[in-house]
Amino acid sequence: AVHDLLDAGQRLTGSLDPSEVERRAVEEAVAVTRAEHGAFVRGRALQRRIGHTTTPGFPGDADLERGVVARALDAGQAGHTAGSDRAVSGDRLALLAVPTVHAGMVVGALVVARAGDRPFTTADGDSLGRLAPLAATALDAAARHTDAAELALVDALTAVGNRRRLERDLPGTLVGNAPVGLVMVDVDHFKRFNDTFGHPAGDEALRLVAAALSANVRDEDVVYRYGGEEFCVLLPNASTTEALEVAERLRLGVAAATALSWGMDPRRALTVSVGVAVTTDQDGERLVSRADHALYAAKHGGRDRVVVAD
Repeated sequence: AVHDLLDAGQRLTGSLDPSEVERRAVEEAVAVTRAEHGAFVRGRALQRRIGHTTTPGFPGDADLERGVVARALDAGQAGHTAGSDRAVSGDRLALLAVPTVHAGMVVGALVVARAGDRPFTTADGDSLGRLAPLAATALDAAARHTDAAELALVDALTAVGNRRRLERDLPGTLVGNAPVGLVMVDVDHFKRFNDTFGHPAGDEALRLVAAALSANVRDEDVVYRYGGEEFCVLLPNASTTEALEVAERLRLGVAAATALSWGMDPRRALTVSVGVAVTTDQDGERLVSRADHALYAAKHGGRDRVVVAD
């Protein structure tokens, strides 16, 4: 039994994808209890929802609201019942639910079921009870890995996406024939601003610019810090006209936000130069290059303006 438990633990920790860990945990739960149905229910109280399940519709809403499943989630108490009020494929079910607990908190429950004429035993509950902590530990490790991976895609100073995230997002956005826009934004005379007011003020200015950009895009658009004082915005399903409208909002929004942020000192007001490109193909590198050339044209055309790529 100990050897089987160690093998189960190795299988559970063999993935850092939370959904895959849930799937493996349910498979192990079904195997150790000889059950016909299995599921992992996430969360507790009002946040509960079904994660992986072997059978669509299992467990049902009534099971989440009362009975052994609800007690496992709300009180952290394992339990089994000889027959459920609900049915799967016409069979009354015997249910067994064991909470998954991490750091003293109930994070979910493993739930298994089989025909009502084969009720679960205390030994089944013990087997599932030994598996549950392994599942909880594996899920926590997967969640931490996912959080760390997501954090690596966020710019630490401005809290918008970073260039690595853009490189991850761009190929998926360019799937299909819908037009996709890319807006490149560069803060004008930023080195002079840093030299005049110091790097802490420069950092605050970049945070203000990022916030202004985020406040003036569409719901589906994503803002990134491309590097230094340069930002970009990815615009899914945006025609050239729509991309130009967004770009002008960004230019005006940054000017307004920075003009108001430091009182009446006009030296601290910032402007941005903006380059826009739109494509209907899947060449991400070319889209970035075209937007960058448009930005170059905006800067060399006098700054504080928007230029659309040919």
